[in-house]
Amino acid sequence: GILAESSTIGDSTNIVIGIGVNVNNSISNVRDLRHPAVSLKECRGEEVDLMPLLDRLVNELDKLYTDHLASKFSVHLPELNRLLYAKGQEIEISSAGETRTIIPLSFTEEAKLLCLENGKETTVFIGEM
Repeated sequence: GILAESSTIGDSTNIVIGIGVNVNNSISNVRDLRHPAVSLKECRGEEVDLMPLLDRLVNELDKLYTDHLASKFSVHLPELNRLLYAKGQEIEISSAGETRTIIPLSFTEEAKLLCLENGKETTVFIGEM
C-alpha cells in the first residue's frame, strides 16, 4: 500500500510518502479487505530475508528520485503504465471530501494520472482509490 500526504504553503509543496509491504505475514485469510492482498512469503512459498529486500527497495526508490530530479522520469513511464492499477476500469476516488468516478488510462510525465471522467480526458494528481 502507498499513502501520500502533502501540504502547500505559497509556492512550496512538501510531500511525505509511506509504503507498506506485506512480507512474511499471512494475509490471504484476512477477511473484509477493500482490495485483495497477499504477502511476499505467500507468493514465494518461503520466508523473505528483510535486509536484502529493504536494500533493493531503497535503491530502486533512490533511482526513481534521482531520475526525477534529472528530468529523466519519463523513461519509467512504460513500466509504470504497464503496472497501473485498474487501468481501463471504472473506479471511485476520494479527495477533499469529494468522490469522483474515473477510468485510469496512464501516467503523465508530470506524474499525474490521465483518466476519463464523464467521457472527457482529465488528469488527477491526488485522491484515494
